[in-house]
Amino acid sequence: MKIIIIRKLFAFTVALIAASIIFSLGLGKNNARAEGEGAQEGEVFHYTIFGDLTGFDIVVSGEHVYDGQTLAVGTRFEVPEICNITKIRKYFGKEEHGTFVAAIWDGETGELVKSYDWTVESGKDAWEEFVLPEPIEIKPQNPYVVEIQNTKESPYYVYTKGYFDDVTVDFFDLAGGNSVFSERPGDMSTNAMGGNANFLVDVEVEYVKPAETPTPEATEAPTATPAPEPTEAPKETEVPTGDVEPPKKGCGSVAQGFMAVTGLALTGFAVLRKKH
Repeated sequence: MKIIIIRKLFAFTVALIAASIIFSLGLGKNNARAEGEGAQEGEVFHYTIFGDLTGFDIVVSGEHVYDGQTLAVGTRFEVPEICNITKIRKYFGKEEHGTFVAAIWDGETGELVKSYDWTVESGKDAWEEFVLPEPIEIKPQNPYVVEIQNTKESPYYVYTKGYFDDVTVDFFDLAGGNSVFSERPGDMSTNAMGGNANFLVDVEVEYVKPAETPTPEATEAPTATPAPEPTEAPKETEVPTGDVEPPKKGCGSVAQGFMAVTGLALTGFAVLRKKH
């Protein structure tokens, strides 16, 4: 009985440890994705300037401020990487309705990139999205302005205060005075909104993780071939100078002397034979 209980406890402990490990790995991966870390080549990310507005008061301004005058309000922003604007977003109050003009401007040149007619029904206090017919590619470290122009029939706009003081924005670069407006229809909004106000005009961008360019390996410089050592010229044979002593005369070699002696002996032998 005790053995069965021990085995059950052991099996339960192993299963609990395994479940804890799997949970920890999954949690770590989610956190990495939330921070955009560990992204793979070709992975797609979507970013917006504004996120959750919980805890922020939405202020609605009306015709008593601008007396029915059309007004364009927007947000100035930059991005760190090449990406595409796919949507224009705005938080509409229930007083806002009708056909608005949504526009993207190049904040560096002041040129209009693209504008659209956007019809919105009244009766909502929520974010609305306008999906662009075609994405707009934007360059990094270049300012852009997204703006919404209201109408005389709907001279309202909404904003909140201190959003960027309390919220960290991913991917976008936002400088001071990023909330801008214009009182002249058709012009890019350039007047900075004071009072720490932020117009709730936004974009959604799509960023695709590019392929990393491999760093070329450094090649070693070839070893220099040493120059051949110079060879010495052969020394010239010295020619003797002065009088050359002639060879001395003598009896010649030993063989010559032996032949001469032999000849004399034979001659003498012949003479003696004649006398006898």
